[in-house]
Amino acid sequence: MKFIVATIFLCFSIVSHYAQNCGPRYLDSVFTTVNMQTVVFGQNYDYQGNLITLEADIYYPAGDTASHRAAIIYMHGGGFVQGIRNTPKIIRLCRKLAKKGYVVASIDYRLGVADNSNEEMGRAQVRAQQDLNAFIRYAKANAATAKIDTNHIFLSGGSAGGASILVKAFMDISELPAYVDTTGLGDLEGTSNLLHNSSDVFAVYALWGAVFDTLWIQSGDIPVGCVQSIYDPCIPWNSGLSCNVSGYTIYGANAIYQRAKNIGIPTTIHGYISSQHDLGLDSIPFQDSTIMFMSSFFYDLMCSEALSQSDLESDFQVLSLYPNPSTGYIKVEWPYAQNENVQLSIFTLSGQKVYASLLPISSMAVEINTHMLRPGIYILSFLSNTGRMYYARLNKMEAN
Repeated sequence: MKFIVATIFLCFSIVSHYAQNCGPRYLDSVFTTVNMQTVVFGQNYDYQGNLITLEADIYYPAGDTASHRAAIIYMHGGGFVQGIRNTPKIIRLCRKLAKKGYVVASIDYRLGVADNSNEEMGRAQVRAQQDLNAFIRYAKANAATAKIDTNHIFLSGGSAGGASILVKAFMDISELPAYVDTTGLGDLEGTSNLLHNSSDVFAVYALWGAVFDTLWIQSGDIPVGCVQSIYDPCIPWNSGLSCNVSGYTIYGANAIYQRAKNIGIPTTIHGYISSQHDLGLDSIPFQDSTIMFMSSFFYDLMCSEALSQSDLESDFQVLSLYPNPSTGYIKVEWPYAQNENVQLSIFTLSGQKVYASLLPISSMAVEINTHMLRPGIYILSFLSNTGRMYYARLNKMEAN
């Protein structure tokens, strides 16, 4: 099945030597073996008054000597009434990310509602948020043992989990939808554990998640990435009704992306041409694409320096290329002098040169064959006859 991807990185990332201490870690699979351990991070009462023990499966690369590792916390889907943290597809997702060097945690949260009312669904969402915050505090309290870099904790989640991480990123308790009654629940931090660490995170990447109001997203909020099927029957791509809460408009991936872009928050979006709600997790080829999109977004935020506008104007120029992402041939817009030979070099984000060639420029659109490149993110540099440097960024994808 074909899919379409649109990508915007509001801070175009190019670096001197192309990376900042990360190398290929967090982008490529640099480990072959992954270990997992299950931990208890808290307990709290469910909607029936039963005391629930909350567990998380923590995946980490075997043989890793790094002492400060970025972490991804994942929340499963299921409409806040079902789902588990360790389905085969979630295990695969976590292991794939751990092979890239992340510490990855797939967590429990309390499920269930007393009835199908919006009020009960809202209370379930608050409980999920409290349990997420409890695990973030747990991860920070145990960072030395788990070798987690507390400055680089990311969130991801699918469907209900995606909605939960977006609430975490952007919503204050004063912005709760009108139907949510928090009587007896407490605030969003909750008491699923009593650790005193903060629950702040670095960025989020939502899988078919949504928000109730894009005005939750304000200038200065954390970066957000989104992926979703464009014809998702449960969560609207733009805005509309959801399959879980009746009578309230919600806003999906494209609305979130547009809001973030318009107010200057680093953001990215990927749309699959499909009507399957959870395509990017349950279909293996698309799960691999989701993993690549997520890890590339996090890598850019964590490992690359953004050029300032003055850099772009004085030192070198960023070129446009299309299609991007690409599976083969690309065209580079060259609005400068023609009839010259330009030295093309292609680098991985770790700074390794993987291709070099003399490129004759004879028109304003130069075609380049990229079939020799493995899927991944590359920096293309162009050295003109005048000694001026130009750059472009390529997201190379595997051909279907």
